Amino acid sequence: MYRKIFAIWLGSMLCVSYLSACDICGCSIPHSNMGLLTNLHRNSLGCRFSNTSFEVAALSGSKIKDRFQAYELNGAYYFHNKLRFYADVSYQNNQRIESDQKNSIHGIGDLKAGLAYELVNRELFNDSYKFYFEIASQIKIPIGKYNANLHDLNLPENFNLSNGAWGIGLNPRCAFSNAINGLVINANYILQSNSKYGYKFGNPFQFQTLYYYETTISEQFKIIPFAGYYFEHIGADHHKNKRTVEGTGGQGHFIDVGMNLNYTNFLLSFSNAFALDQKYSGGTAKLGSKYSVQLTYLF
Repeated sequence: MYRKIFAIWLGSMLCVSYLSACDICGCSIPHSNMGLLTNLHRNSLGCRFSNTSFEVAALSGSKIKDRFQAYELNGAYYFHNKLRFYADVSYQNNQRIESDQKNSIHGIGDLKAGLAYELVNRELFNDSYKFYFEIASQIKIPIGKYNANLHDLNLPENFNLSNGAWGIGLNPRCAFSNAINGLVINANYILQSNSKYGYKFGNPFQFQTLYYYETTISEQFKIIPFAGYYFEHIGADHHKNKRTVEGTGGQGHFIDVGMNLNYTNFLLSFSNAFALDQKYSGGTAKLGSKYSVQLTYLF
């Protein structure tokens, strides 16, 4: 049974665009739709579009609309049947609309790369079920532009294409499945260093559990809908003097719903998150839409 369900990118399909909070939140977290990649031990190359939007309450009482979009290239390659290298880089477009005035920043974001190692891949209950577990680590390389004086452009810190800091991440993933359905559990934590100017963005944590069901239309075509729970938490930012930046950090609980369409070597994935409860930037920012689309080629 060759199946793998893993956090994509952030893991690999990615599941990851940047979920950035709001005006005074100054935080960002990669979100992966954590979709399903079928066919274990196959290399992949993909492209992904993601969109996250917020509505922020301004001090004047008006509403500010923030939109964070990413166009990502990602891939994975097996050096060994248990060891996978993966990487992604994105072109980002961050836009703010305030009082009918539009301001935006766009360009290349940070590079993320890592290794995933398969620890367990065994059959259970008379070979009717399979349990899979892997541990992945990643490094975030700040190749994107970071502007420490972004406030001079009347934009918050989180509109930067990069947070100007290196990061190290840990991402355990497991799946329990049979021939047609299964349960996937993912977690991701990134420890970020200070930017070269001393500002430190909060460390992000994500957790997701998904149930999927596979329907075979033909030998070459499969439909795999999935749904589950997703949680994210972003720690508070800190100034160079270690003082907490007011209003930064936040968290949200979501229902994740999506679908994979698998035709021969191609996988088309959709994912949408619906907020159950959220509190970003002290409650002044409200998440609007959060979705992603991924096209993957398996080889």
